[in-house]
Amino acid sequence: MQNQIIHINDYTLILNRYRPKKGVQIRSRMLQSSVGFVFYGSGDALIEIGEGRGVLRETKRSGSVSVFYGVQGLPVFQSISAEKPVQKVALFIKPERLRLLAGQDKNIQKHLSSLLDFRGSYIKLSSPVSISPSVRLVIDRLFDHSYTGALRQLYLESKINELLLFFFKGLHFTGVTVRAGDKEKLHHARELLMNRIDSPPSLQDLSALTGLNTYKLKKGFKALFGMPVYKYLQNKRLEKAFELLENNDFTVQEVAWYVGYESIGSFSNAFYKKFGYRPSEISKNSFSDKK
Repeated sequence: MQNQIIHINDYTLILNRYRPKKGVQIRSRMLQSSVGFVFYGSGDALIEIGEGRGVLRETKRSGSVSVFYGVQGLPVFQSISAEKPVQKVALFIKPERLRLLAGQDKNIQKHLSSLLDFRGSYIKLSSPVSISPSVRLVIDRLFDHSYTGALRQLYLESKINELLLFFFKGLHFTGVTVRAGDKEKLHHARELLMNRIDSPPSLQDLSALTGLNTYKLKKGFKALFGMPVYKYLQNKRLEKAFELLENNDFTVQEVAWYVGYESIGSFSNAFYKKFGYRPSEISKNSFSDKK
């Protein structure tokens, strides 16, 4: 079991890596009243927050994010099986610090208000996004780095900012209102893209297949999914490539072809821009849950 509690300025960072030989149950309490962001890089855990009738019980799975406000002394119970070892990062921040970070961003302010305007001891909110491979890399790097002293603090602060950016980016919308009927068509558009990730339909074909004109398709897609159609597709291509490379069953060339890149050079450059690693580095040094 690896358990590190690190205090950096207004943040408390807790790094947990559990690989029990048999199932374990871990009990703890909130060190101070704060908002907790918990990123599950791998493994599953049954979590119970609170006590008595007010207990919140939920299974957290690999690739998920949970957020809650906890008062000092609030009990937290974790049950972890030997079959699914857990690697997770918990980041605790005082509410006043979060409000400063939000600044004038109305979307983040609205989310924080619903989080902090609670009745009882805590409130739990689900994350609008799941962990991407790039965030998995951030989690892995928090556990495995060689920085010490002042450089270590700078490094950890940079990773904390990456995690917060990832979460709050999911709260930021364009302000475009998407009608319920159009949402269904936009989800269909995304499904069509994912089913043909290596040879996607053109914008015009996608428009015809979904019954949305190109203007509504482009505006609505960005509003609903946070980015333009083909930027979204590129991200999903690269995330799929990351997963395939982790398995070590495919060459870089095979993966590039699978996700629709004809040029291995273009694939490598796009991959490096997104993840900070060349595909060959991921293939040789897999960041899988089997670490």
